Amino acid sequence: MSSAIPNGDLPCDDPRTSGSPEHISPAEIDALKVELWHARDAAVNAITETGRLRARNRELEALIHQLRTELDRLAHVEHSVTFRVGNAVVGPLRSARRLLR
Repeated sequence: MSSAIPNGDLPCDDPRTSGSPEHISPAEIDALKVELWHARDAAVNAITETGRLRARNRELEALIHQLRTELDRLAHVEHSVTFRVGNAVVGPLRSARRLLR
């Protein structure tokens, strides 16, 4: 702590430097209002963007679930007897067709 601050008061507690309304010019007040409005708008935009990104995240999670389900279904089909028998029959036919071309 600095000994230049008497009684532990902060510099903003000193009425001579506190920026009381009689010491702030109207131009400074207007500039502070504009700065406050910009900060408020930035906060509102951040909240809106957060909501949009959360919705997009839910969409992507649903898509991931859908694709995983589809992969599981395809893996099941690939391991089925019907698929393996079909490949055993169609595989040589494909090879013969390629040779004829």
